[in-house]
Amino acid sequence: KPDGYYPIASEVKTISKTEYDRTIKEYEKTIQELNKELEVAESKATTLEQAVEKITEENTDLKNKTTPTTGFNFKLFLAGVLTGIVLIIFVKFRL
Repeated sequence: KPDGYYPIASEVKTISKTEYDRTIKEYEKTIQELNKELEVAESKATTLEQAVEKITEENTDLKNKTTPTTGFNFKLFLAGVLTGIVLIIFVKFRL
C-alpha cells in the first residue's frame, strides 16, 4: 500500500460491555435531542405555513379590491403653469 502498511485480510474489534452501553446511551441521548429539535422545527414550519396562508389571503383580498386611480390632473397642471407665467411676467415688469 502507498501509506506503508501491509494489507489486512480481516480485522476484529472488541469493546467492553460498559463501553458499548455508554455508546448506546450517548446515541439515545443524541436521538432524543434531535427529536426535540425536530418537534421545534415542525412547529416553526407550521407557524410559517399559517403566516404564508394569511398573507396570501390578504394579497388576494387586496388584488380584488378596486382602488380609484389618481391619474394626472391636467387642469391643475395648466393652472400651475399659467400661475408661473403670470408670476414671471409680474417680476419682469417690477424690475
